[in-house]
Amino acid sequence: MDAINPSHYQDHPVFTGECWEVAQFCDFATGNALKYAWRAGRKDDTVQDLRKALWYVQQLPAPCTPIVPQSVVGRLTAEAAPFLEDHESDVLWLTVAAIMHLVNRRHQDAADLVNIAIGRVS
Repeated sequence: MDAINPSHYQDHPVFTGECWEVAQFCDFATGNALKYAWRAGRKDDTVQDLRKALWYVQQLPAPCTPIVPQSVVGRLTAEAAPFLEDHESDVLWLTVAAIMHLVNRRHQDAADLVNIAIGRVS
């Protein structure tokens, strides 16, 4: 196991690439929210990861200026769109949608989705 860049940040079931490729452009709170949503259920307890993501989202001021480059947002959007269209609102769907809201700086929407995901897992 790579202790510096473990698989739960590399092997996302929807997104290619690594969490860091997106999180490096984020402020601390957004990056941590993204990290916990990205790895939800693949490292620790799913609810624990979702609650951590939600806590960080709730620390963010609103409104915020987008900081993730459009090229990165575009790649994530292209990867997420087919998945979001073809799946029901399960926990993975909710976390993918929350990630998309985070990178588009729609924090309240991300928080709402993470709350729903917590309810589905609990």
